[in-house]
Amino acid sequence: MSTIQALDASNSGLTKKSLDVGGYTAHYYEGGAENSEVLVLLHGLTDDKNSFVKSVSELTETHRVILPDLQAHGENAQVKGRDYSIKGQANFIRDLLEKLGVKSLDLVGNSMGGHTAAAFTYRNPGMVKKLILIGATGMPLDHGSTYFYFPEKVDTHYMKEMYANSLANPPDFPEPIWNYLAAELNAKSQFFNTLVAEVENGEDFRLDDKMKSVKLPTLILWGKEDKVVPMSYAKGFHSRIQNSELKLIDGGHAPQIEVPEIVQNEIYRFIKAN
Repeated sequence: MSTIQALDASNSGLTKKSLDVGGYTAHYYEGGAENSEVLVLLHGLTDDKNSFVKSVSELTETHRVILPDLQAHGENAQVKGRDYSIKGQANFIRDLLEKLGVKSLDLVGNSMGGHTAAAFTYRNPGMVKKLILIGATGMPLDHGSTYFYFPEKVDTHYMKEMYANSLANPPDFPEPIWNYLAAELNAKSQFFNTLVAEVENGEDFRLDDKMKSVKLPTLILWGKEDKVVPMSYAKGFHSRIQNSELKLIDGGHAPQIEVPEIVQNEIYRFIKAN
């Protein structure tokens, strides 16, 4: 799997990099021209920086693209004592971008990455030019939390159910691949449970009122078959963010994986619009 991911990243003009952020090693992909406008894309819970790789294959020709691993995700270490709340994740991205010399950006986030992107935007006024939220959490109106906890042991059956829930057209991997994915997640799942608890009990879990301060152009992009985050969340963001557009596209909770070309076209259309 890692060989395929490395090839996909290379084909999209991305290079794997890392740097020290306050004593914590941050891993990320970067591509495009150094002096271009910056586009940052944030993945969701249990996902990693590979999530948006196929959705930026052409955007690296026009932008400086940065795809970070969130704290405790991907190649970033799962260590105790860090702030894994949404505020903590947003501050981590802020610190990473500061070290990279980024002062202005367009920001995209899916699921928990969208939750983090929304929190980052209201916490850093004037830094984000345009915001794109894809199946974003953070608007727990009448449905409670959309975050979930993992069982004591993640097996192949659980992995298949998780993919079926997240994607409108889940893949039909051979059994060895399912075994590999289950083993990978099983090694991290209990730490993810701790992280989810921090999210649900930490700052910026609810963004309902905070989003009213966001005035910048915002695209709320939602998979028509999203089974994870209800459409009421999309409408909640749309009703609170004054200058927002709500658009439905094909796919489930992670359309950047299922229909990367459509997601890429929507990102380009929106950030290039006057």
